Amino acid sequence: MPLPFAPKPDESKVYQSLKEKLLTEITADQFDSLKETVYAQGVDGAEDEYRRLLLLGLASDQISSSGPIPGTGEVVEVTGLTAGATTTLKAPDTGEVYVIGGMSGAITSGSGTVNFRFRIDDDTSGGVVYVSDFNGTAGAVPINEPSTFSPLYIDSNLTFKVETSVASGTPTYSAGATIVRVR
Repeated sequence: MPLPFAPKPDESKVYQSLKEKLLTEITADQFDSLKETVYAQGVDGAEDEYRRLLLLGLASDQISSSGPIPGTGEVVEVTGLTAGATTTLKAPDTGEVYVIGGMSGAITSGSGTVNFRFRIDDDTSGGVVYVSDFNGTAGAVPINEPSTFSPLYIDSNLTFKVETSVASGTPTYSAGATIVRVR
């Protein structure tokens, strides 16, 4: 039931914007774009629009009140690396929050030893936290299990990166991780 001054549901900006879509067709990006059109004023029916956003987000699995958003998991990877570098794996957009899962590095061709240092950079203060460090000599080497660390979250202020250096030889290598959007 709408609040006294709220527009009727069929006049709602939330419902009008996506009325041709099934709930299963709504993406997280479409939902975020819709949120950007609702003012945070709390008057003239805005409170009902907040409720409608919440209901639509929960019903379409595009927001979560308890954990990962279904269908948003991905592997972020950099491949074909041949020299020491610091490379971005994920830089979330405004409003996005991701949890980082397992990380790994691999020598894909050649021989030698590669040092992998996964890190989270604070883009506002310039701070850096190293979250995993290892060196590998051949094949894929998982370097951390989700159960061995606290959940690692990144948002638009934090960038997830991998810093690599070749300790010996001339290998070609890759590094990656799993991430899942939680907001």
